[in-house]
Amino acid sequence: MKPYIKNTIMLTICIIISKVIGAVYKILLSNTLGTQGIGLYQLVFPVYSLFLVFVTGGMPTYIAQKISVYRATNSSEKISSLIKNAILLCLVLGILFCLLLSLFGFSFATLQGNQMAYLGYITVAVSIVFSVVTCVFRGYFMGQENMKPNAISGVFEQLSKLGFGLVLSMILKQYGLIFAVCGAFLGVLSSEIISFLYMYFAYIKWHKKVRVFFDYRECKSIFKGFLPVTMASFVLPLSACVDSFLVVNLLMRTGVTRVGATSLFGIATGMVNPLVNFPVILCGAIATAFLPSLAYSVAKKQDTNKLIANTYFFVWLICLPCAFGVFAVAPTLINVCYPSIEIEFFDVSVFYLCLSAFNIIWLSVSQISTSVLNGLGKFYLPLVSQIVGFVFKIVLFVLLVLLTKLNILSLAIASVASNSISCIILLGLVKKHTVFSLKMSSLIVPFVSSIFMAGSVFVFSKFFKFSSFFSLAFLVGFGVAVYFLICLVFKVISFADIKNLFGKNAKSNLS
Repeated sequence: MKPYIKNTIMLTICIIISKVIGAVYKILLSNTLGTQGIGLYQLVFPVYSLFLVFVTGGMPTYIAQKISVYRATNSSEKISSLIKNAILLCLVLGILFCLLLSLFGFSFATLQGNQMAYLGYITVAVSIVFSVVTCVFRGYFMGQENMKPNAISGVFEQLSKLGFGLVLSMILKQYGLIFAVCGAFLGVLSSEIISFLYMYFAYIKWHKKVRVFFDYRECKSIFKGFLPVTMASFVLPLSACVDSFLVVNLLMRTGVTRVGATSLFGIATGMVNPLVNFPVILCGAIATAFLPSLAYSVAKKQDTNKLIANTYFFVWLICLPCAFGVFAVAPTLINVCYPSIEIEFFDVSVFYLCLSAFNIIWLSVSQISTSVLNGLGKFYLPLVSQIVGFVFKIVLFVLLVLLTKLNILSLAIASVASNSISCIILLGLVKKHTVFSLKMSSLIVPFVSSIFMAGSVFVFSKFFKFSSFFSLAFLVGFGVAVYFLICLVFKVISFADIKNLFGKNAKSNLS
């Protein structure tokens, strides 16, 4: 399990760095573009992500799982053949998706209710070609349990977005809002190129060259193999894509102006969601590092129950205080991160963030559950929960927005409800195929500690009227101290657990 510990620490540290950079970029970009501009950006990005995730959503996981098995059976030649044929397959798919996005961009923008978004599709299309090839290299290093290249490339990617995307947006804004949005997408393109180059040279340095040839049958096998993983990963971007077509149009049907509807969509998906996704992605680092270790242990026919239990406990320990903490500091968080937000949108932003905060719990636990099922080779099972959640979300959102006066808050409520349903189904599927267990105290104490922590932070913030970045940092530090102090007092964790949580001799509070 030692590579798992090292990979988790390395990946988590780099993801913290890259997400801090990414959060700074997104905040600065939102303030540069304004609510309408970020709304245009968020109309394009979900459709781009949907095309992209068709390959990148399943390919790294599939390759990592296969390489872990090949490593366990000492089949190095199969690894070289797998990578070469996967790259060729991804190139074909990437070029195809690039052409489709370019050709149908105007139609997508028209259907979304704002034709100004068309140029964004043209600008970002080429990025797909580089992204899909890079994902093969990411899968290779995941399978080798070497997360360093993946982690560092993520930092480079965010730095290039910050350096190129923000500057280009500022320069091009003088020609019109949509050109500023295109500048941001040029930043996306530059980040994908830089990430590709880094991962390519890292692969050349790490991998021992073995002469293999293109094999149509293996390409077909790869396609069939990663497709079920992709389909499970495909649902969340599909949901975001459907939102980009539904939300603006439905809000306009309730009497909201086109500019207002685009701005509300930008607030929900471009301003609030990145704040919620930050801790979710940190838990995703654990899920990413966990998968190859589990697949390797399964291939070696080792007991995996302790590994699974410790991982669930660790994620539960992190996601609960993050969710309740975001809920407690929501007004301060919006005020600090988006000081230029229009006053009429401030309250709705805070309410949307408070509701969405609980997605941190459902999405974080779902990521681990999905990794467990993928590591066990049950690639199709996560798709079941995702489809149920997706359908439920769309139906609930449409009913709420048309039958109530909740407006954009309908989207937050529908998202939390659907993610909770998906998470519960995934947990049921995991329990069906494993026999791991957690002590009740390991579940209840972090939950109660999080509620007490959130209450303390909320009262503290109201009493002292915090509003600056430093006061926000103080509130976060205060909340973290309160939370872990309670957990230590009730012995749900110990200092030894924190140090050796994933070690072979860990004495965590798990059964």
